Amino acid sequence: MTKTWRLNTLHAAVAAAASIGLTTAVHADPMQDLKAQIDSLSKKVAELEQKKAADAAQPAGTPSNVVTGGATKGSFKLPGSDTSVTLGGYVKLDAIASSRSAGVGSTGDQEYEAGSVPVGPTAGANERYQIVMHARQSRFNLKTSTP
Repeated sequence: MTKTWRLNTLHAAVAAAASIGLTTAVHADPMQDLKAQIDSLSKKVAELEQKKAADAAQPAGTPSNVVTGGATKGSFKLPGSDTSVTLGGYVKLDAIASSRSAGVGSTGDQEYEAGSVPVGPTAGANERYQIVMHARQSRFNLKTSTP
């Protein structure tokens, strides 16, 4: 049993020495390995920088016939130009529904005028159940700017 143990120990020692020798033979110069890795990484970095520069040189890809956001808040650019357009204003709509009319040609149907309210026996002789609408106090504006 001692002989077998010594033989196994000898085989293990030879195997260990061989593996250490092979490892040192494969990695004879760790500096050369590091230099090769640095060269490889430098080439990859250079390729990525070239790709980034090529991507930056290309236009953003917005077609000229598309409406985009303008230079000022709430504006848009006219397609194919640098002109920004802003639309604004307000609409004031007045609506009056009445079962009695003040008569043809009377402004009493468009706004409340106490004196034009029909009373008396002729009150029902005029139009009935009408709706009058107007937008007299409306404002619209258009603003353009070109840099």
